Amino acid sequence: MKVRNSLIAISCFIAVIGFLRTGEVFALEGASAVQPPDTVGVTDTADVPSKTRSKEAYKIQIADKLKVKIYPEDEYIKGGDVEVSSEGTISLSLIGRVQVEGLNLIEAEKRIVEILAEDYFVNPVVIVELADIQKNIKAVAILGQVAKPGSYEFPPGKKLTLLQLISMAGGFTDVANASKLKVIRKEKDGSTRVIQANAQSIIAGKESDIELEPDDVIHVSESFF
Repeated sequence: MKVRNSLIAISCFIAVIGFLRTGEVFALEGASAVQPPDTVGVTDTADVPSKTRSKEAYKIQIADKLKVKIYPEDEYIKGGDVEVSSEGTISLSLIGRVQVEGLNLIEAEKRIVEILAEDYFVNPVVIVELADIQKNIKAVAILGQVAKPGSYEFPPGKKLTLLQLISMAGGFTDVANASKLKVIRKEKDGSTRVIQANAQSIIAGKESDIELEPDDVIHVSESFF
């Protein structure tokens, strides 16, 4: 009970720091997880982020070059740069061919997620972008025990910290272990660095918040009672 109350207090604290948009709430016990704000009853397209509108509007065509990112990723299943074949498919390692012609980018993400979730991963996250605009996009992914796991872009021209990202992702679930977070970072030399983080200590001022870098993957583990 003390652990769960502590997690609830953390989520409430993050809400106070004001990084959530109006109308978002944390997924606490007794409340269902909230859908991302760009999918919840929007009637005015001005309320939808421009990138989301473009991802919904653009239809994938033959010869398009796409950037596919898959989280988690292992030695057999990887994303990468792919080209849409004359048959309207892309080819991903182990998964094979995936029909994407005529889909928008969000639909392509969902199709790949369905394949991964059925045979390979639990709660995978997939990001599909047009390769020619990928270089201008800075994003990170958060997985595990948060209300809305997925990919999140850096605010334009601003930095992004670990607590800000957790807030954007709707806060912790009621079974999250807020004291054991991992920030997985690919270094310039190709190596992988794992940074251990304790959100409870950061909020208490005992540790500094972690400034995130593009392509970081954050994992929030489950608390075992």
